[in-house]
Amino acid sequence: MTFRFPRSSNRATLTSQSAICYRWATRENQKGPSRSTHSHWLRQSSGNSMQGTPMYRLCTDKEVIYPWYRQAIAKAPAVTNWQRDEYIREKYGDLDVLIEKKIEDRMNPVRLRMPLSEFLDNYHDKQWYVVSLLPDPMRAEMQVPRSLLCGNFKDSILESNLWLSSGGTRSVLHYDADHNLHCLISGRKDFIMIPNKYTDKLDLADNKKAGSGFTHMNVDKVDLVKNPEVSEVPWTWATLQPGDCIFIPSRYFHQVRSYGRSVAATIMWDPFPEFNYSDCATIDIDKYTALSDVRL
Repeated sequence: MTFRFPRSSNRATLTSQSAICYRWATRENQKGPSRSTHSHWLRQSSGNSMQGTPMYRLCTDKEVIYPWYRQAIAKAPAVTNWQRDEYIREKYGDLDVLIEKKIEDRMNPVRLRMPLSEFLDNYHDKQWYVVSLLPDPMRAEMQVPRSLLCGNFKDSILESNLWLSSGGTRSVLHYDADHNLHCLISGRKDFIMIPNKYTDKLDLADNKKAGSGFTHMNVDKVDLVKNPEVSEVPWTWATLQPGDCIFIPSRYFHQVRSYGRSVAATIMWDPFPEFNYSDCATIDIDKYTALSDVRL
């Protein structure tokens, strides 16, 4: 017996067992809550789409579900300029990037390094996928979403990555050690999200790499004879369009697919136990900030 995740279930919404739980500041009260008013700063939301609302602290006492941000990077020059291969080739073609296979296989990984121009000349005919650090010159065209512009977010950013393919990519179901804001520049991507408390039901690979992991399951055709407990796992689904971002918490299972030519950039930062929002009352988070203006 096999199981396929039905595309209609929970699309761009949250399950009844889940909630977005985040701490946020309004324009009227940016200095943050006292301990006595903490409960008023917890907001539970089912299916909310936030346009860059500053997330000050993810709650640890509730099940955390991702927020997605509609048009959070709509002002980024990349959203306009990177729609065309010709532009990328002319301006950034000499930059080296790392290449993987479109269909991810973590047990037998294949990685190549080549100039971006060579990739663009061949990627429509080969099963190639750029999965690489975002080259420094390209960071100038990428916007930092408002949510990351105050507090200790900026000081905790570790790296940014570039994802570019002709479409048809498919990741394994996996989790990463760091928090991740995945922003789509061109194309469409679908995300399946599963809380990490269901690890025991997901046939996790014996991965010695600290902080990250993945499952052996075939995400196209889940075998319920081999993995019967998968049918008990709640999951959520979201679709990104150009300019949208999705927050993927540390150690949160996710599986990603792309359709047609796809370009994305991710910003990853180190999880921190407490959020220092002392400067959020004075920093203008509405001012456009390029990724090149942030120290990595």
